[in-house]
Amino acid sequence: MSLKKSFGMLVVGLMLAGVMAACGDATATTVPAATTAAATAAATTAKPSVAATTAAVATTASGTTAAATSAVATTAAPVATTAAATSAVATTAAPVATTAAVTGPVTKGGTFRYRQASEPKTLDPGFMTDNVSINIAQNMFEGLLELDQNLQVKPQLAEALPTVSPDGLTYTFKLRKGLNFSNGDPLTAKDFLYSWNRVLQLGDAAEYASVLYEIDGAEAISGEKDDAKRKVATASGIKAVDDYTIEVKLTKPAAYFLTEISLWTFWPVNQKLVESKGDKFDDKNPWSTEAANLAGASTGPFIMKDWKHDVSMRLEANPNYKGPGPLPNLDAVTVDIIKEDATAKLKFDNNELDDTIVPTADIQKTKRDAKYKDTYKEFAQARITYVGINFSKDNVFSKNLKLRQAVAYAIDRQVITEGALQGAALPATILIPEGLPGYKVNNTLDFNKAKAAQTFKDAGYDTPDKVKALADTINNYGDGKSGGIAFNADASANVAWATSLQQQLKDNLGLDIKLNPVATFKEFLKRRTTDKEFLGLYRASWGADYPDPQNFYAFLFNSNSGNNQSFYKNPKYDDLVKKGDAGSTPAQRAEFYQQAEQVLQDDAAYVPLFVGIETRLLRPSLQGYSYTAQGPYRWKFMSIKK
Repeated sequence: MSLKKSFGMLVVGLMLAGVMAACGDATATTVPAATTAAATAAATTAKPSVAATTAAVATTASGTTAAATSAVATTAAPVATTAAATSAVATTAAPVATTAAVTGPVTKGGTFRYRQASEPKTLDPGFMTDNVSINIAQNMFEGLLELDQNLQVKPQLAEALPTVSPDGLTYTFKLRKGLNFSNGDPLTAKDFLYSWNRVLQLGDAAEYASVLYEIDGAEAISGEKDDAKRKVATASGIKAVDDYTIEVKLTKPAAYFLTEISLWTFWPVNQKLVESKGDKFDDKNPWSTEAANLAGASTGPFIMKDWKHDVSMRLEANPNYKGPGPLPNLDAVTVDIIKEDATAKLKFDNNELDDTIVPTADIQKTKRDAKYKDTYKEFAQARITYVGINFSKDNVFSKNLKLRQAVAYAIDRQVITEGALQGAALPATILIPEGLPGYKVNNTLDFNKAKAAQTFKDAGYDTPDKVKALADTINNYGDGKSGGIAFNADASANVAWATSLQQQLKDNLGLDIKLNPVATFKEFLKRRTTDKEFLGLYRASWGADYPDPQNFYAFLFNSNSGNNQSFYKNPKYDDLVKKGDAGSTPAQRAEFYQQAEQVLQDDAAYVPLFVGIETRLLRPSLQGYSYTAQGPYRWKFMSIKK
């Protein structure tokens, strides 16, 4: 089976029935079992399959899958649920066994040694947007619901999945009793109201506020331009019936609402702690940036004990954590901030780390090296990387459609994925990964060297002098700081594909654009998204928060989305996405999203590049730990075999 085919097959069998099938259906039902012949086939190939609702398949250095150690379930167990869960939650098969499999008694104690290339931009759930922050914070905070290792929604701080009114608009959650923040303060329904309303009160500063917009009154608060009014407003659709009951009223049925509730934006924060340390609307409030304060903030299994900024972090088991699910087996987790992938790999080789990424240049060599046969793993990602263009400010790209099209036609994605990225990616033609409902190949912006050259001339660059002047303009935006091809250089893959992109533009258009590497992801994120600084081309990327195309189309290019990395605005696109969000059948929703995709392609609003594969080295002693298509497992499931 081809890599491209296996990449998408697993998702089709596991997600399609659940995510979109009962959109808006308010009748209590049982989700039908999902057969997974596709999953079985995909699991036995030498490459992983992207799965936005199941644990990622891991392949070893020798090319055999870890599935050899465990049979793959051929049918998922049916899940009894409410109508809302029917709409939002896909039934999934048992995960393919990986190094995460626990054989024998669970070992207590030990320290997991983890690496990140950059420290979190923030650990405040209200401001959080990126996987660097989320990978840490998901072990410190929990919400009413969470996605498990199979990326199924399950109750966490809630006693059960919510009851839902017959019209699909009112959700009632029952909070588990006896819960506390890690400093001992009781956790009640009022903490959720405070936290959710605070996100809305942050306005544009809360880039993920849009996940609350289905709630009655939420969008109006977040969009209020009068700061004084916004900062005291509360959403009419959120109520604390009593200390343990939360009622949420939506403006319309939403197929994806339960998966949204599982996101970090809905995690509760401790009002007393937040407001005792500074302005609750300040992203630099030390409640979320200093270990001494964060130690009392957790609702999850780990607490922050030490944070040496840009150097390291240490988290330890939360003594007040009460589950449900496993209590932490680990004593501690250390996080080393190591910018260079090659340096991190050396530390792994020296037994100083338990988990790290493989440098892009080393992927094929590492994969063939018998030394790594038990540690090299590949994990499919539900993540798209694309070339971003800043439509919020006047620049040569934002005002010239033909130029944007010429750039798109000049990029051979196969050269990037097979060459620069050493096979650790697949070419992308649209915004969503293959396998998500509504996926359909779009060839509008395919590589075509002759077409690129002609379109470039049509754009007005038909002489060498004009081409050179264009390159000078692009490279010198912001005295060179805002121009060129911008990307965060703390990931070797970014350096590799950006260099390939640079060379292709030079070879195919004669356009010599400089690279603009930014040292850390934290800095890049601020300059790209918050400051809207970059005016040339730049790295944009998105990983699925939940398995629905709405999470891509409504978030990335919708005019009022805080996650619109290109600041693109098109009323026609917005209307099509709105119709896709509200569609009553899978086919109807898919059709609207595909039309929205075509609007983006016709505008050359972005240039799709690739869907990635995570290549990692994992210590064989790690049990209960692996990666899904969205990122690493939570550490509470992990133990270290001694």
